[in-house]
Amino acid sequence: MSSRIGLLIVFTFTQTSSAFCTDELHNTPHFRRPVAAAAIDDGRLLAVAHRDSGSISLVDTTDWSVVSEQSIGRQLADIIAIDGNRLLAVDSLAHELIVLERRVDGVSVTARVPVAHFPVSVALSADGQAASVTSLWTRRLTLFDVNRSAPSPDSVLTLRVETELPFAPRAQCALPDHRLVVADSFGGRLAIVDLQAATVENVREIPGHNIRGMALSPSGRDLFVAHQFLDQYAPTTYDSIHWGNLVENLIRVLPVDALVNPELDPVEMGRAMPFGTAGGGAADPTGLVFVANDRLLAVSAGTDKAQTFPTMHPIISPTIPTGRRPSAVAVIPQIGKAVIVNTLDDSLTVIDTASGELDRQVALGPMPEPGPQQRGESLFFDARTSHDGWISCHTCHTDGHSNGLLSDTHGDGTFGTPKRILSLLGTRDNNPWAWNGSLRTLHEQTEQSVRSSMVGDLEPEQINDLVAYLHTLEPPPPLRPETVSPDDERLVVRGREVFNGSGCAACHVPPLTFTSDQVVEVGLSDEEGATKFNPPSLRGVSQQGRLFHDGRAADLQAVFAEYGHQVPQGFSEPDLDALVRYLQSL
Repeated sequence: MSSRIGLLIVFTFTQTSSAFCTDELHNTPHFRRPVAAAAIDDGRLLAVAHRDSGSISLVDTTDWSVVSEQSIGRQLADIIAIDGNRLLAVDSLAHELIVLERRVDGVSVTARVPVAHFPVSVALSADGQAASVTSLWTRRLTLFDVNRSAPSPDSVLTLRVETELPFAPRAQCALPDHRLVVADSFGGRLAIVDLQAATVENVREIPGHNIRGMALSPSGRDLFVAHQFLDQYAPTTYDSIHWGNLVENLIRVLPVDALVNPELDPVEMGRAMPFGTAGGGAADPTGLVFVANDRLLAVSAGTDKAQTFPTMHPIISPTIPTGRRPSAVAVIPQIGKAVIVNTLDDSLTVIDTASGELDRQVALGPMPEPGPQQRGESLFFDARTSHDGWISCHTCHTDGHSNGLLSDTHGDGTFGTPKRILSLLGTRDNNPWAWNGSLRTLHEQTEQSVRSSMVGDLEPEQINDLVAYLHTLEPPPPLRPETVSPDDERLVVRGREVFNGSGCAACHVPPLTFTSDQVVEVGLSDEEGATKFNPPSLRGVSQQGRLFHDGRAADLQAVFAEYGHQVPQGFSEPDLDALVRYLQSL
């Protein structure tokens, strides 16, 4: 792993620069899409960060009224409190960590700190002296020193280091002894980071994907992880889905001592608790928090429900209804409440931590009538489109991308031939669909996936809405987009020449789609002997993980060096380096 030391550059703003007609904004119908919440002022206020509006709502927890809403940024992704008066929020589109301070009429921005592009989460170390920001597509972890007694608000943070991660990160959880766990946003890897040395000590892997919730036990001995497990050998049939054989939704318990020790196996030494049962799946587990020393609160984002349960017993407690797509949980111990953030209906679900029962639902403001894209987004993340709520579109296509695994769907007309799950980011420009190119339109692909892969049933209008949402998904940005030196720029130019000169462009046609409307003999066969496949798009291919229809190639280098893909004569080492660098820039 490599890291880069930098100097802190911040811009200080006055209080008026962060406020935007709070009453007018709160009372105006708009889509907020809340994604995270944090308590301040000794639990009397809850700050809720919104994705689509880039605003923050302050909620009075004595009567659960919204006291203000302010425009803060472009696309907020997370928010935490660093003390009773100050907050940190990340803006995914502005690529900033924002320092906020409580004022009489709301919050004020005191600093905006640049971080690696596409930040998605922020966390505090166990001792509160460090803050960490994960950046999704750039695969970076940015570490700051936190000085609560700083003489001025804009010097609370000092940038310490930016470190590379081996995967696209999202969730974080602070461990004792100056360590941090960072989870793979798509797959099942966990990076153990030494915060003092600012290095990745080791990377562990659990059998699963979609790690969206982590909670350290009050004793500090166990890490609880909410995730899913997809069996690539289970066909997408009614029985496989009904009995939870295709996809398991799990709360996994990993002993911290085994997790941080590369000589021990934390999976073997830990255990897993099924979340959901036959007849009542609990797809897409997300928020996970302790509400007492021996009781957890877990949330199913795919079925809009939550459960509290003892950590040493099966999860069989009654479910608690939430709003649409509950995506985060905040505990307010001062008032004995847990607050679930419901992204797709701009609301909060308040749960009494003592009884584990629903306290109330809180609307964060008026919403406009949803259009096709908004309705489609709700369907994409709704596991009730599948049989018994076991899986959603998001289950395999995490946030529209891919969990990087294989699935034995009937999309190619066969079972027993598991294929790699492709990203849906930028899919609107692709044609045709399915690995064998058998589906001519995105409508056909969507309908077939719901009906066959999920054993669900949607009306034609709902399929139209799902497709409208898929049309909004942009391609993933390349892992290495920039050319940082003249030599690097020349390498990309040379790689483009190798790409075009070797015939790659005949199947992966530039400049828009980098795919084509054909099936091609590739010399690699599936379990049924098929050797002709539709070329997947190469846009954002550096974010894809394993490659080929069955994931046999570990990376872009292996596609050519190990498998001689479509170029039997191979490449010279300089040409291969140039070609790989060019593909990384797409």
